[in-house]
Amino acid sequence: MYLFLAVGGSFEQELGFLERHPWGVALAVFVGAAVVAVGGRLASRWLRRRWEEARAGGKILSDWRAYVRRVLIPQLLSWGCKVGVVAVLLAAYGIPVGFHTIFSVLAGNSLANLASLTPGGVGVSQALHVASLHEVTSAATASAFSITQQLLTTVWNIVLAVVLVAVAFGRSGKQLVEESSVRARELQADQRD
Repeated sequence: MYLFLAVGGSFEQELGFLERHPWGVALAVFVGAAVVAVGGRLASRWLRRRWEEARAGGKILSDWRAYVRRVLIPQLLSWGCKVGVVAVLLAAYGIPVGFHTIFSVLAGNSLANLASLTPGGVGVSQALHVASLHEVTSAATASAFSITQQLLTTVWNIVLAVVLVAVAFGRSGKQLVEESSVRARELQADQRD
């Protein structure tokens, strides 16, 4: 939303196709509504299960102290760390650190994850960062920044995951994997019978 609002003239764009083809637009809306209705009926059981899971997960909202302590504060700290990493990397590449540049990068990361055509949004995030930072730096610098950001966060995530798995399971990890494999084979054999 920030990128959309930050681009001048976004609300002044005229969509000529809509004016030239009103029946086509109406037909597209009708077909879209029909697809949603049919898809909703077909997926109703799945949706009910997801709704029950969401209700169970939402129970923490009934205890505001637990919500603030277990959800809100960790999320704010995580988001603050993300903003800090972006700011440090922008400064490392000599890109001006400011509200617009930080939130342009964060918005680009979010859009790349939303419309991810490649693993981790590689390529998509670089294009979005080059486009959103074009006023403050060169395309080469924005691209180098973006690639570095993606590599550093990916390596950090992998290292952190390995450490956490080692701490959580320790030497019993091998035993846990073996027991899980045996149990999975037993369940599979029971289902065949």
